[in-house]
Amino acid sequence: MHYRHDIAHRALRPAKSPIPQQKPKQQQDPLTYASAGVSIPTGNAFVSTISSLVASTARPGASALIGGFGGTLDLSAAGYTGAPTLLLGTDG
Repeated sequence: MHYRHDIAHRALRPAKSPIPQQKPKQQQDPLTYASAGVSIPTGNAFVSTISSLVASTARPGASALIGGFGGTLDLSAAGYTGAPTLLLGTDG
């Protein structure tokens, strides 16, 4: 079972409910990707499946690597003289 300890752990608080909780706080099950419906092995298999398709989109000025939360597009390398490099974010 995989779950992260480095993001949002301080922001997540149990919801206040008029119904008493069945387990004391220290005995609650941890919040995990799996308990949220995320399958890490399925995600890894999907990435493996589409990696060759992603690589086929390579072009001058842009890499076609998979796995990051963003990328860059160097418009100068794509043939636009004096153009900036665009930074793109895909996290979310």
